[in-house]
Amino acid sequence: MKKLIYILTLSLVACSGEPTLVEEQLKHEDSETHKDSVEVMDTIKQEVAATEKRMHLDEDFMAFYQKFTQAIIDKDLDKTNECIHPDGLYFIETDGAMPHLQKVYDVKAFKTNKPTTFFNLSYIEIEKQPVFETLPKAICAGEVYDKYGCFAEEVNTLKESGIWNYSGFNEKEIQAVQAAAENINLTVRNTQNFTYYFSKTEQGWKLIFMDIRTPCEA
Repeated sequence: MKKLIYILTLSLVACSGEPTLVEEQLKHEDSETHKDSVEVMDTIKQEVAATEKRMHLDEDFMAFYQKFTQAIIDKDLDKTNECIHPDGLYFIETDGAMPHLQKVYDVKAFKTNKPTTFFNLSYIEIEKQPVFETLPKAICAGEVYDKYGCFAEEVNTLKESGIWNYSGFNEKEIQAVQAAAENINLTVRNTQNFTYYFSKTEQGWKLIFMDIRTPCEA
């Protein structure tokens, strides 16, 4: 009799349409699996979008940088000026032990105490195009840098340097330099010549700072 009641009970549960514990567990697992799949797909989409953005940035900047370096090679004043920031270009030099900043709107106006003009600066291997890697670090221990070549990175090493505080600028000029430094989006370091700081503007990439100091020299 008990066996019959048990069988009838199972039959009633099966016919009732109510989900069993096993069915509930399976639904839960299916839901979790679907959720995981959606998360994985979202992650993949984000990674693909980031890669495409990176590739576009690389191609866009490389086209500009090639134009910039070719203008220097050709000593083309107009094309070089097209590459500098509309708010001006800051040169970073050394005045004894202290940094010296000079702002120009036309590279022809650049003057240094060497004396040297812009196109007569030491552009050794200026034709080298950058590789997107971590920038070389000045180590000043036998070797000047920890690696050599031309490298580009989306970093702003100048922003936190506070170099303008030692430039002899007045308060208004310091604020202008700080604002310019905030706009740096990408840095190129060619270990055979200089360090260049670029800003992405509405008119495209522009050179906003150029550090012509020789590392490891007082």
